Amino acid sequence: MRPDNPNFRPCHRYGMDAVGPGWEKILVDLDHQFVMITGIGTDRHGQIKIRQIKEKFGLLRIYADFQAFDEEKRKQLHAAVGEAENKSTVVCEVCGEPGKPRAGEQFSWVKTFCQDHHLERDTTGVNPLQKFWEERNQEEQVMRPRG
Repeated sequence: MRPDNPNFRPCHRYGMDAVGPGWEKILVDLDHQFVMITGIGTDRHGQIKIRQIKEKFGLLRIYADFQAFDEEKRKQLHAAVGEAENKSTVVCEVCGEPGKPRAGEQFSWVKTFCQDHHLERDTTGVNPLQKFWEERNQEEQVMRPRG
């Protein structure tokens, strides 16, 4: 099994419905790390249980259960999660460009945005992620077969 095995992408599958598209690469890289840590060519990575992926206070949060693994593997898996969460502090959640956690002038909540998306939120009063999700939902409705 290669680290880019398309059959093992729990963070990518779960997370892309929970966080913005700019963090997709972080989640894909974390899935690759999980496979590398648990052993390429084994099915051990299937024992990783993703409980929740979300954005909180402008940062990526990943909650997972690694109880099926020995202490050393659990430490490595938790370290990989911590690294992914830390990467989110410098990546725009909307576009994946360099960013930083920012509070807006009109908004008190913190989001990790690049300068452009930060300014868009402040000047239009619209969260760029909200705009993204609305457009994505419209596209999905158009593509959904009518029965």
